[in-house]
Amino acid sequence: MKPAIVAVSLFHFYFAWNDFFEPMIYLSTRPELQPISVGLRTFNTLYDSQPNLIQSGAMLALIVPVLVFLLAQRVFLQGIDLSGVQK
Repeated sequence: MKPAIVAVSLFHFYFAWNDFFEPMIYLSTRPELQPISVGLRTFNTLYDSQPNLIQSGAMLALIVPVLVFLLAQRVFLQGIDLSGVQK
């Protein structure tokens, strides 16, 4: 049961991390609570002529999901394997 719960939790974490429209709508008056995807859009409008800064911001946004996946990779893959088709 643990691998399946971890896999579902990771899928939800990635969905919440990458969510864009709901936080942009509901948190438009509270910029300190906006997730990094909305912050990257704001950063992109400020530094449109400097793609190196935009790419650096995108790489910083990728650090947390990649680390979470690497730390939970074994359990995550077991959860996906358990939910797949049985041989």
